[in-house]
Amino acid sequence: MMRKQCQQLVNEWNRHEASLRNLEELERVLREHAVKVSDSVCAEKRRRADALKMRLDGWSRTVQEMNNDEETLLMEVDELHSYLVSELDKIKDKDPEEIASSLRFLRGDRDRLSSRARKLTAMNPRLANANFRSDVAERWQQLESRLHSPPPVADSQLHTGAELTADLPFHQKIDLVKAKFEEAKVSLDFDASPVSDVLQWEKRVKAVDDFLNESQTVLDELIKTGRNLANSGRMELDMHCAIEKLDEIVAVLLIREYEFYERGIDLLPEIWQKCVQADGACFEYYCEAI
Repeated sequence: MMRKQCQQLVNEWNRHEASLRNLEELERVLREHAVKVSDSVCAEKRRRADALKMRLDGWSRTVQEMNNDEETLLMEVDELHSYLVSELDKIKDKDPEEIASSLRFLRGDRDRLSSRARKLTAMNPRLANANFRSDVAERWQQLESRLHSPPPVADSQLHTGAELTADLPFHQKIDLVKAKFEEAKVSLDFDASPVSDVLQWEKRVKAVDDFLNESQTVLDELIKTGRNLANSGRMELDMHCAIEKLDEIVAVLLIREYEFYERGIDLLPEIWQKCVQADGACFEYYCEAI
């Protein structure tokens, strides 16, 4: 709008400039024919015309700079928007720790996009409805919500009797047992994945207890197999690595059993309170019946 108005003023000045030049040419011809003409008329008009032209040129440069700034800013906003959308889509399936790290890294670009978009909207109100920030903000909120909601722990995921006794190569079974011990660790982390009542706690603890009992037999067999392989002499690299993992699993088993015992001790007062409440309710029921 400003550029159009400024151009209209320049066109109007050019039209009057042509008239002024004709007047100056007429004054020159009259002087050549010895006609006396006042110097002040054309000189004053020329001075005012030149002053107006300088002002119009200044306005034109200002408008051009504003347009250039708007175009540059629009390109920057578009690049930031595309970059953030791409990066946020890349991490949507990552682990919470990696998501948190990426969001910290991208926070500066997100804030810069918001600042540039507000400035661009102020320069050109017609861009107020442009979708510069909303989809980035939506993706950002979805990723942040994943950081504050712990992943659900399936209580039945450790019922792996058939899975542990499956006929698998030695090194594959080692990897399977190690993975199941990691699942047991997650199940025992009641801070990250809390339970709502004692019944849920009891169900999850029982699943871990069953897993520890089932895994002990499998682990004993793996230890026996590992010793036989170690005593047989030369081994393949994957077998050697599997035996090293087996040593780690034995250590982890002791840790999990201690954690299992510790978690049980911590919640025993709460279980006892629930039992007392249940016994009290039964006692009141029988009293009322009598």
